[in-house]
Amino acid sequence: MRLTERELGEIEPYTPTRKAEFLLSDAVDEADYRIVRQEVWKMGLDPDSIVHRRPAS
Repeated sequence: MRLTERELGEIEPYTPTRKAEFLLSDAVDEADYRIVRQEVWKMGLDPDSIVHRRPAS
């Protein structure tokens, strides 16, 4: 089955900030969150400046 562009709808391009938001919000625990924060820094972004949800403690 092939979908047409119209059927797919508008495609959202993921900016580096949006990707970092996904990574930070998807961390499953504090250890994972610390690792993801380091990865976000490696992307050249400050994790504290990105709106996201921290994992529950």
